[in-house]
Amino acid sequence: MEPLPAVGSATQPMPAALTITGLTAGYRDVLALDEVSFSVPRGALAALIGPNGAGKSTLLQVLLGVLKPWQGTITVAGHPAGGAGRFGYMPQSSQVDWDFPVTVQDVVAMGRYAHRGPGRRLGAADWAAVEQALVQVGMETLRERAIGALSGGQRQRVFLARALAQEAPILLLDEPASGVDALSEQAIISILQRLAAAGTTIIVATHDLASAAEHFSYVLCLNRRLVAAGPTDTTLTEATLNATYDSRMVLVRVGERLYAVDTGHHG
Repeated sequence: MEPLPAVGSATQPMPAALTITGLTAGYRDVLALDEVSFSVPRGALAALIGPNGAGKSTLLQVLLGVLKPWQGTITVAGHPAGGAGRFGYMPQSSQVDWDFPVTVQDVVAMGRYAHRGPGRRLGAADWAAVEQALVQVGMETLRERAIGALSGGQRQRVFLARALAQEAPILLLDEPASGVDALSEQAIISILQRLAAAGTTIIVATHDLASAAEHFSYVLCLNRRLVAAGPTDTTLTEATLNATYDSRMVLVRVGERLYAVDTGHHG
């Protein structure tokens, strides 16, 4: 008997966790996304990159149901993406009121209200999900700490735990390592890589091209239209970067670090 092909092999590709077809969206009469189509395989750690105004935030808002698309379809694991529970979300740190008097556990528990609805008490299953999320990000020993008393890296891990507590098949993260030190950034990336290896699909909007090249398995290059989508090692080329950013962008390795260098706009 012939052995079964390995999961993720060329003969048996990983199934798509998310498929977007012909997505067009914007604000009033301003076009932000123009006929965007792509698929993301299950278990991918995908970097969503593009210049300011490229439509990254618009794409996240459409997926979350905050913004209604003008046209196009969105499916999660082959099913229409409507309804709660399809996506867990972590906002940018600048969108959070860090002075609000809540504990770490309180913040993570907020991720369960999509399941319970407003005003309903959390049950045993909800608190078990909260505890599991805290353990996954290494914040269980600080569950009673006020959120405002944490470091920047710890705060980001707490909000990642809140997204995990939603138990959604796909996580959408908006600049999760923004404003944190290098050690905290590496801790967050390590957590994301472990989650992806366990089958969670993660899409991260980021401006850090070097991190995208070095740590992410998949890349989505966006500039109102989709420029490219695919495995990072074959997709994130100089030509793709130039088309995405309309510049002569190169990735340069110095020692063990990668840096994105803009060598000048096309004349």
